[in-house]
Amino acid sequence: MSAFIAEAIAMLQRHGVERFAFYSVPSMQGANVAYARRFCAAITKFACIVGENPNLLAQLRHDADWHDFDHLQGAAREVFTRWLGDRLVEMGVWP
Repeated sequence: MSAFIAEAIAMLQRHGVERFAFYSVPSMQGANVAYARRFCAAITKFACIVGENPNLLAQLRHDADWHDFDHLQGAAREVFTRWLGDRLVEMGVWP
């Protein structure tokens, strides 16, 4: 874990934050997905969610869902938000 992230976590903990999760948004760029996988592999003490789930991506298969290769738009943002919220609940990060 980088010193920057460690300090950010420590600062939040000093202010009473007890649960953390890291996540990546869906991306059509392989390099960004690979980075998210490496990041999550390195952050083992906290929940880390890579937005590369096949069921999620199947719901985001339309050109209209994407502003560009890394940014969702319209209803696709709500699809991702619901998917992410479900993962946070499953992992016990969100009540």
